Amino acid sequence: MASLTAPSITTLLSNLSQDEGFAALLNDSSLQALYCSGAGGDTGSICAICANTDIAGIGVRVAFYAQAIFNALQVLYSPDDSTSGQWAAVILTLALLIPATTQKAQGNLTLFHASLVLNFATLSTLASLAVAPRCTVWRAEDKGSGRKRETRGRVVLSLALVIQLIRNQLVLQWSWAVYMFTSPSYAQPVCNGPTLLLFFGYPIFASSIDPHLQPPGALAHKSYFFIYPLWLLFSMGLTMGYFAILSISSGDSRLRRPSGSKLITPYPTGTAYNTPRSRGQSRLAARLPRFSSSPTHLIRDLIALLLFVGLVTATEVQHAIQPYLLPGEDEVTTFGQMAALLLATAPLWSLGMAWFRGYEVGEGTKDAELRLPLVAVQRQTWGFVQDGAGEGPDEGENEEEEEEPRDRGRIRKVVLLSPQTTPDEWRKVREETDGTSFRCMEKRRRRVA
Repeated sequence: MASLTAPSITTLLSNLSQDEGFAALLNDSSLQALYCSGAGGDTGSICAICANTDIAGIGVRVAFYAQAIFNALQVLYSPDDSTSGQWAAVILTLALLIPATTQKAQGNLTLFHASLVLNFATLSTLASLAVAPRCTVWRAEDKGSGRKRETRGRVVLSLALVIQLIRNQLVLQWSWAVYMFTSPSYAQPVCNGPTLLLFFGYPIFASSIDPHLQPPGALAHKSYFFIYPLWLLFSMGLTMGYFAILSISSGDSRLRRPSGSKLITPYPTGTAYNTPRSRGQSRLAARLPRFSSSPTHLIRDLIALLLFVGLVTATEVQHAIQPYLLPGEDEVTTFGQMAALLLATAPLWSLGMAWFRGYEVGEGTKDAELRLPLVAVQRQTWGFVQDGAGEGPDEGENEEEEEEPRDRGRIRKVVLLSPQTTPDEWRKVREETDGTSFRCMEKRRRRVA
């Protein structure tokens, strides 16, 4: 094909219909590059939405989806490491909204990409707000929790959450929604009308929302302008609603974590289940929220999950059904997309460590090993674990009335056990300590050694 200049491209596209011109751009990468670089000048009625990989590339989209999921898992399984995940969410959202605002101010952002930016900002904020009540920063502690030792971590996590909830939700996300409503000018004006938007699961052309976006000579039709501000209010209302829920649930006693509460495996030493991986998996399973005692929390989390799936589906469907979108956004070929993907994987390290070693808050691995015999005998004696194990009929009650679990007066006999206790010794211990609480210690193992 001969070398094309700006006037020749204008002449070529001006003589073609919309479908013919779009097909010509799809089949010629050189023509497509010149068209999107602005060298084509006035292209008449030909609409072709140029790819914007740093805003809506597949790498950016997957990064937002993956990070929301990883952060939720991190809050459940490794809450003390959730600070890094929250900071990563803040950075990723800022990295999207700042260039989007700059591009729109310069007239380089299309209506299609602006709507996707709002979806990403809403999705990121909603994911952070939905899991925030389960973060340790929002959980009340009793008097024996060692509050001073956790102050520094709480301040850092609080700062990350405040930035995410206030700056992102109240300033960035809301400002972006207002900016879209008050500034209807976008790049490639000829493509504003044919842009297909997905509002409340219903696809609608932008020209049906604003009659001024219809091409010259088109027949007038009914305007559905009310859908656009309604969608913006809906996006802002989602985050505001969950922000209110977070404020209310921050003082919920059901989210309280008793001091000395430890997540330990129920399997006794010497069984086939007492392996590092099985203990880690059992501890992780114990971290799953108990929805049976809090149906309100279950409903709230299910609604958040449905909204998250709905936003992801709406974003991908809108991207897939766009009639005049040029290719290039489904390939990870830019630095921005790769950086977003790598940033989204920040929580994977702590999740992997939690899976393979059974992460426990405030409890060393050595102490956990020594408590295994205690847990097994207590389960067989009473059916639950006492002495600060975080289980039993009095869990979550009267924490503020006592200073430390050791001062509760429950321990009436100390039985010296070790992880090497034989089955015969177990039976003897059960016969001698029936109905008596006890604590396993390391002294016997040291004496034997």
